Amino acid sequence: MALFRARYDGICAGCRKPFQKKMLIWAEKGRPPVHPHCKGALEKPPSAAVVESSKKRLDRLIQEHRWLLDNPKPNFDEQIAAMGGPRRTELLENSSDEELRWHNQQYAADLEKWLSTQPEFKAKRDAALAEWEQRRHQEQGK
Repeated sequence: MALFRARYDGICAGCRKPFQKKMLIWAEKGRPPVHPHCKGALEKPPSAAVVESSKKRLDRLIQEHRWLLDNPKPNFDEQIAAMGGPRRTELLENSSDEELRWHNQQYAADLEKWLSTQPEFKAKRDAALAEWEQRRHQEQGK
């Protein structure tokens, strides 16, 4: 819908009150015109099923967030750096998304290269991450 000046007198489809020529109205091709303050009255409210699914999705997100706070993902960055591996770059608050993406890609590439030289540590790290993922799916799947 867009805001227009009425070309003719008519009746608002929202409140059924008349409007005069040259008044501002909301109009769209194929739909009856309405007063600007009646525009919301024409829009259908979401169905009960949509509302219910949104509530369930929100509840699931809240539960997942709480679980993640109680069970943080294993972080090996400090241990890797202490063993001589790559260090994660600390970016400033004003860094762009592009810079952040680039640094994360560089770190991932350097980490994979370093992990290829440390097979025992890589196996231990992968096992811990897999165990965490499995626990996450089991506990959130309830």
